[in-house]
Amino acid sequence: MTLQQLQFRRTWVGRVGAGLCLFLFLVIIDALAARFREPPNRLAGWPGAVLPVNGLLADQIEGEEELSYQTPSPALRLEFEGLQKGFWLGGNQWNGRLHIGGDIRPGRYPLAVIHKRPEKGQAEGRAYFYQVEVYPDPLALGKNSKSFFRSRFGLRVGYAVAFLLPFIILSFGMVFYFSRKAEDYLAAEGKGEIYRVRKDGNGWILHFTLGERHGLQPGQTLTVTDQGGRTLGKAVTTEVFPDHSSARLSADTEAVRPGDFVSR
Repeated sequence: MTLQQLQFRRTWVGRVGAGLCLFLFLVIIDALAARFREPPNRLAGWPGAVLPVNGLLADQIEGEEELSYQTPSPALRLEFEGLQKGFWLGGNQWNGRLHIGGDIRPGRYPLAVIHKRPEKGQAEGRAYFYQVEVYPDPLALGKNSKSFFRSRFGLRVGYAVAFLLPFIILSFGMVFYFSRKAEDYLAAEGKGEIYRVRKDGNGWILHFTLGERHGLQPGQTLTVTDQGGRTLGKAVTTEVFPDHSSARLSADTEAVRPGDFVSR
């Protein structure tokens, strides 16, 4: 494989990986935005579903045995499983499972969670009201989601992470592999690729892929060339590390770009 082929593959694999990262970021942001746009008292499912649900509590409650619920539909059953502190907003929170009967008709049903033990000064316990939205099936539920990607394409954030993350890791692993192969190819010819350029008052500071393991030493003079092989000037190494180094190029030299080369 030639140097040009290695660089071409590294560039395009890197672009694919960056594109996948951007897409996954948008899917996650979309899911978070949809979550915050949902009414906090909305519970949604479909006939036959068993859903993990939770809700905030304003009262001080010792255990879930102090809670009960009421709903006009016998096909809805709420099972309390425990109490915890809210992760984002703090406060008390109940956790449970909502069982939706298989024979229920799609529609909206009220559900009230009731604190059976009244607080001091109250005649009866506080009630927290929810609306259960029952859709014909999971696909219909997804189409009514606040999430753009889920409502338009049926894409859930968990599936997106599980599917895209291995490809993202693979793409950046391949970028590293092609980069190391290109470095070894250049090093065999006594060359290094410039990957970072910065300018200070005394000239250009070049960072490149040649180091101690390639026989480089501080104070050594290197030839700087562009990608077409044209000589741009001479640079003197200032810092040398095992796999990379930096060198100074005089200020009167024309601009050097990442992707140009140094050679001994």
